[in-house]
Amino acid sequence: MSNGVAMISDALFDALDVLNVLPESVLKQPKDSDGTIFTIEDCLENIVFVLQQLEAIDMDDLFEAYMRERKRLNKEYALEDCLENIVFYNYDSEGSTDAPLEENDDE
Repeated sequence: MSNGVAMISDALFDALDVLNVLPESVLKQPKDSDGTIFTIEDCLENIVFVLQQLEAIDMDDLFEAYMRERKRLNKEYALEDCLENIVFYNYDSEGSTDAPLEENDDE
């Protein structure tokens, strides 16, 4: 288990402990004083749900997929940059570089 997954698991167990320890009278209280319909219990259940979803993700696989995609994109951009920077030169008999070839509009 990676360190990130262990941290998520720890946070999940902490949230479940808090949810199970708080009395019903506290859990049914509004989460804030803004007149919301959402309770402290709703918030804790949402935290538990999100942490469970994160825990289920294999972070190593996710990281490997990210690195593969990044490598693919880097190759793609490198090729585009290379093609954009290609300049065709006219070489004289000694092999020295003259000015870039100009396009011929007569063709």
